[in-house]
Amino acid sequence: MYEPREDTFLIAKEVEKHAKGEVLDMGTGSGYLAGTAAKLAAVTKVIGVDISDEAIDYCKEHISSEKARFLQSDLFSVFFSKGRHTFDTIIFNPPYLPDDQGVKDAAIDGGKKGHEVIERFLRDSKIYLADGGIILLLFSSLTGRADVERVISENLLEGEELAREKHSFEELYVYRITKSNVLAKLHRNQVSGIWYVTKGKRGLILQARYNGTKVAIKAANPKSKAVGRIANEANFLKILNAKGIGPRLIAADSEGDYLVMEFVEGVPFESFLEKAGRKDNRKIKGIIADIFTQMLAIDAESISKEEMHHPHKHIIITKGNKPVLLDFERCHKTERPSNVTQCCQYIISLEKRLTEKGIIIHKERIIILAKAYRNHPDKKIVDEILSGIQCH
Repeated sequence: MYEPREDTFLIAKEVEKHAKGEVLDMGTGSGYLAGTAAKLAAVTKVIGVDISDEAIDYCKEHISSEKARFLQSDLFSVFFSKGRHTFDTIIFNPPYLPDDQGVKDAAIDGGKKGHEVIERFLRDSKIYLADGGIILLLFSSLTGRADVERVISENLLEGEELAREKHSFEELYVYRITKSNVLAKLHRNQVSGIWYVTKGKRGLILQARYNGTKVAIKAANPKSKAVGRIANEANFLKILNAKGIGPRLIAADSEGDYLVMEFVEGVPFESFLEKAGRKDNRKIKGIIADIFTQMLAIDAESISKEEMHHPHKHIIITKGNKPVLLDFERCHKTERPSNVTQCCQYIISLEKRLTEKGIIIHKERIIILAKAYRNHPDKKIVDEILSGIQCH
């Protein structure tokens, strides 16, 4: 059981200043912070949880407050089957030492890099944090401040430093963490189970549940200087969805902070190609033909998608071998779209890998036809380009 130390006393000062309403003391240990919160007039109820039965037994015996009760739980696990229970304040003085410190104690071992337990906590905390609620989180310079701030951002949360304290081998920080405006709006619109997936230069990609269905969310990356990209993607998705292109747009924030779209299950085209064999060459050729057909349709709308000469992860192949295009945030109208010609560049760049899969690329012919298409965009030229991609 973790006994109160300098880190406990540091965060306790912030608990006295900021704790309110229903309070959850995560990893309560000796119950010091739960007891501190229970004494405050602004606090109506306190639940202290800890993975250690010993700690819970100790708290039940030594913390005497009608406001407080204690439960054994691995982080939020005790609440999983109890429906959604939200708290106005969640306190966490977590285990934060990296494994390389040579400590094997659940009370202070925060994982290989020191922030893994915090990462698990923040991932689930947004489910249990009430609108307008706060998280009081303590961590150490040994945990990696940049890593903690990254995880806060990836979970659509916002952090503010309240206190810091220097010690001989570390610096301690206390942060107040709240829901970002984007997360609050998503929750108000009944989007739940929000999990971080990845991020690009301009947006964060998350998965969630909406009306009982798994969906993808793209939210503005708070560190990006790009403005209006999410709204731009939503506008172009509406146009291209009508042509059967891209993931289905489900909802878009009126202020352009996020969009909700169909979650596309599948693998990136190049990963699909890597696993395919020569016997799959006709299947691959069909996928390439479908990609070109979609490029032609986008060109016909006078839209430039951009990045089609190196789409990498922006083409997902579903279980039904259907290519789905992703990432339309840089789309713009243009008199001379270049999606087909950029796609020609991309396919030519895969020549060696496609040859290994039994597909012959007539490079010179495709280059000549791409130039002809640029001057006179026409489906017949696209058909000729595809005839220059042959199964062998």
